[in-house]
Amino acid sequence: MIKRKKKICESCKDERYIFSKRMCLFCFNKTFVQKQINKVKKPIPKRSKKGIKEDRIYYKLAKKFKEDNPYCKAKLNGCTHVTTDVHHMKSRGINLNKIEYWLPLCRNCHNKITDDSAFAIREGFSISRLKD
Repeated sequence: MIKRKKKICESCKDERYIFSKRMCLFCFNKTFVQKQINKVKKPIPKRSKKGIKEDRIYYKLAKKFKEDNPYCKAKLNGCTHVTTDVHHMKSRGINLNKIEYWLPLCRNCHNKITDDSAFAIREGFSISRLKD
């Protein structure tokens, strides 16, 4: 086995076994590891910048859509007949701002449609995500 040689540490100037960056283990830990501990971790944002931009556009479009379509289109049992929600017939994702996939609904009808997706697809209130 080869025996390690002691060299002079660049930081403390003592003759020691060199660990990394021409420093002994003690000096290396004191300079580099301490810097990593002091770094403040930035929290992960809930929404990306792109998502925030899309949401701003969506809110404006949805407000205008509800003004242009003031009545619920589903007219299911318990319907209040006043549009309060925008239902996305196809999943939101890339279709978030595509008005051709929107349906104006009251809260009661929207709850019934989102709770029973098979009923919604059968009656034409939703489009299956599996079909393109």
